[in-house]
Amino acid sequence: MSKMNALYTVSPKEAPMILEKIFQSGLVPFLKSSPGRGKSAMFRAFADKWNLELVDIRLSMYEPQDFTGLPFDNGEKSKFKPFDLLPLEGDPLPKNKDGWLILLDEFSHAEPEMIRASYKLVLDRMAGENRIHEHALVALAGNSVDDNALANNTGTALNSRVTHLLLGSDADYWTTQIAATLGFDHRVIGFVSANKDCLNDFDPDQDEHSFCSERTWEFVSKLIKGEKDVSHLTPAIAGTISPGVATSFIQFCEVYKDLIDIKDVIKDPEGCDLPSESVTRWALVTHLAKEADEKNIDPIALYVDRLPIQYAMIFLQMIRGNGALMRAPNSRKLLNRLGKLL
Repeated sequence: MSKMNALYTVSPKEAPMILEKIFQSGLVPFLKSSPGRGKSAMFRAFADKWNLELVDIRLSMYEPQDFTGLPFDNGEKSKFKPFDLLPLEGDPLPKNKDGWLILLDEFSHAEPEMIRASYKLVLDRMAGENRIHEHALVALAGNSVDDNALANNTGTALNSRVTHLLLGSDADYWTTQIAATLGFDHRVIGFVSANKDCLNDFDPDQDEHSFCSERTWEFVSKLIKGEKDVSHLTPAIAGTISPGVATSFIQFCEVYKDLIDIKDVIKDPEGCDLPSESVTRWALVTHLAKEADEKNIDPIALYVDRLPIQYAMIFLQMIRGNGALMRAPNSRKLLNRLGKLL
């Protein structure tokens, strides 16, 4: 990444706040990144937060006429009749929503004529001869041209009228705020926590079919969910993430077979041995979070409280969707400790 690119690179943690400011200023954001970093998911989350209907337009799949409309003769002059693809001035608001977010996704993949057809929408808030609804926001998303991901350069007419952002990767944010919150398999959370550089290893100069990214780790989670032994899934895992990382991940999953017995943790949470190796600690704490229930949460939380704060953070994020577990006395103590340190 060049020094200039680094100036407008944002982390997934920062991006939502910056996007909000861009929209509030009446501007159009163009969010770019390497493939698989969650650009579309970020806009979906934004639409949910602000109660907007998401109009997700994969630009590479459309024709210019979808924006301009089709010509018809009204007896005097020919006009263009719009499709119902876009919310136009005078349209009623969507049911139980406050407006729309029009996302022109895969913008960098679109053919030049389609990009040109979108100029009027992006620059003038017009679709053919019709104005876009005043309660509709417009955003662009696409892969970075530098990543050789079928991305095309956009013209200066558009480049000078949108706010460009490059979305980076943040392993700590992804494990605690995304993977743990969405219930990804605990082994994926543990592995990426222990190997942060393996979250996204996309390299445009490599010709591997698969690579690690936020998206492909989600696929791995789906593949292994409910499987105690994942070794028989080696070809599928290697075909989803980088083959070399897949080998390391499968070896990491073997660590779970030799973890401290959860019964020993429950029996003596203050005296039970703590593993010394970081990899084993990540495996253990994610395993304990997976196995925690209302009967065993207090001794488990007491045991986790003996570990450094980064392990406690993952544990709390993994159980936070369960109110009963979070209300347990030792969970609340752990949460208070986390709050004081942060």
